[in-house]
Formats: sequence, structure tokens, C-alpha cells
Amino acid sequence: MKTHPIINTSLALVIAVTLFISCAGTPLSKVVVSPDYKKHPLINATLALVIKDAKPEVIYHGSVQRAFGRGDAEELARRFFLKGLLNDLSKEVDLQEAFALSELPNYLITKEEVNRENEIVSIEIPMAGTKFELGSNKRVDLILILSNIRIGTQTDEHYHSRVDYGINTRIGRHLIYISNFVLWDNRTQSLICYGRVKSRVPIRGADSVISEWEEVSKQFIRTIFEPTGFLKRSKNR
Repeated sequence: MKTHPIINTSLALVIAVTLFISCAGTPLSKVVVSPDYKKHPLINATLALVIKDAKPEVIYHGSVQRAFGRGDAEELARRFFLKGLLNDLSKEVDLQEAFALSELPNYLITKEEVNRENEIVSIEIPMAGTKFELGSNKRVDLILILSNIRIGTQTDEHYHSRVDYGINTRIGRHLIYISNFVLWDNRTQSLICYGRVKSRVPIRGADSVISEWEEVSKQFIRTIFEPTGFLKRSKNR
């Protein structure tokens, strides 16, 4: 039996609209700002980036050679993750210095839950009044703590439906960063914000390129710091 071309076009349009609504209605990230936090400018602030995962999870389908050259894909991705975030913290956030810290001294925690993309995530937050001393001459004003990290690729769950109907078949994979985070003010010994962030950038070719990795990293940092007033462009508002 022949199917009328108008019916095919209409069906494709319905699918496209349905997919757009389902994707647009699901927030990628959940950022919770402490009700006690008041926006204020940073002055010569230093930030320590702490990655609590001993080995952040990397699930990457494909080759990273175009982006990073030859080598172990997981190690290359982890190395860029840290380097890229430090670079973006320096470029995007109004800081004097950002540096990596391998670990924090033991501290008491409270736990908060966030809902994101039909999952409930428990996040460990330092107890109010916690002051982190690094035991050196290095001052730390802010601390960004990351945990439960995933780096890599994600295939659009609706990709195959779009292929069947000839809709937007070029972009079916994305680069993603996903992580729990806590942003801590070590000067006031209080929470600024916490949550679970997912940044996502389309892979437009057969494999990812360095500009796509740079974009997903920048998006990740900007999502965390957007509510704080600490982004560099915020000074001009």
C-alpha cells in the first residue's frame, strides 16, 4: 500500500515537535543557591578545585585522536577535564588564581538531595562553620568540590527515530560533562551553592574535535557560576 507523501511529512513533523518538547522540558542541570548567600564582588580571590573521584568515569564511544592525538582515550579525557576546567575558571570567573587541590582535610558533612532528569542525587556539603586550612602559605577563598563525575559521549535516545524519518540526522551524539558540585566560601565558612550539572555539546562530525571539548568545559563552569555573580561579565551589569 502506498503512503501519501503529505501523510509522511505530517508524521515527521509530529515526531519532530514531540521530540523537541520532550527534550526542552527536561532540565539538564540543577543548581541550588544557599538562601543565606548574598551576591557580592570578588576581590583578588583564589579558588581551589577539588576532584573527589579517584578516577572520574569516562564513557567515550569513538576516537579522541582528532581532539587530543594518540594515547589512551580515558586518560586523555581526564587530563583535559582538569586542565580545561582550571583554564575556564581563570578565563570565565573573576578570580586572581585557580589551582587544583588533590584532597581536603577531613570535615563534617550534611547531605542534601536534588532532583534532576528523573533521578534523586545526594550531595555531601561541609557543615556550616567549616574552615579549610591548607597547612601552607597558600590562601584559599573559594573551594569547588566535584564528585560522581562522568565524562564522555551520549547518544540521543531519539536519534534512530529521526533517522527513520529523515529528521536532523547529522547530530546524534553529544559530548557531556556530568558532576555533583559544591561551591564553598572559605572566608565566611558557608555554602554558596550546590547541585548536579550536566553540560552537553553536539559532536558535529564523525569524532569530536578540541573546540567541542573546550565548549563543553566552558559551559560546565558557566552553569555553576551563573547564579553567583562571579562571572567576569557580571561586573559590567
